[in-house]
Amino acid sequence: MLTDLNYANAEDVYLSAAYSYLLPQNFNLNTSVGASLYNASGDDQLIQTTESFSFNETQIGLSKTVAKRIELSLDYVYGGKGCDDIDFDNHIVVGANFNF
Repeated sequence: MLTDLNYANAEDVYLSAAYSYLLPQNFNLNTSVGASLYNASGDDQLIQTTESFSFNETQIGLSKTVAKRIELSLDYVYGGKGCDDIDFDNHIVVGANFNF
C-alpha cells in the first residue's frame, strides 16, 4: 500500500507464491499461498493492527482448457487471518476465464 486506507496502512506488503503442475488430459493442478507484512503506524479507529505478519490464504484447485480460449477452474480457498487477527472464511470458487 502506498497510502493509509480504511482497510490497510501505508507500507503494508502482500506476498504471494503460486505453482501450476500439468496433469494428464490437459488438467492443471494449481496452488498458491499468500501472506502479509503489516505496518501499524497508520492505525486509527477503522484499522487496529494487532499482527506484524499473518498468513492470509492458500488455494488449491484444478483447471482445464475446454476450448481454444476458455479455461474452467474449481478452487478451494482456505482463509487465514487479517491484520486484526480475525479469521477469514474458507470458500469454494468456480471460475471461467476467456482469453482474447
